[in-house]
Amino acid sequence: MKLKSGAYGWALLSAYVFAWDYGVALRLDGETLSTSFRRATRHPKTRWPVLAMWGITTLHLFGGLPKRYDPFIMTARFLTP
Repeated sequence: MKLKSGAYGWALLSAYVFAWDYGVALRLDGETLSTSFRRATRHPKTRWPVLAMWGITTLHLFGGLPKRYDPFIMTARFLTP
């Protein structure tokens, strides 16, 4: 099976998250990306925007949004010449 660019993108994204959390964040101030997410969802001013983006991202990844309403697809269409 030949890997496509999306597989490389997920591999790089996963490597970045791992490197940031365990190579940088824990050594600087101990706040990993997961810790930051939990903190943001507990704060009254950031809770709903963060949860909305998380929900939209999840729906996008699992194909739960119609393409014409998916903000990721709309952004890609706008940026593609």
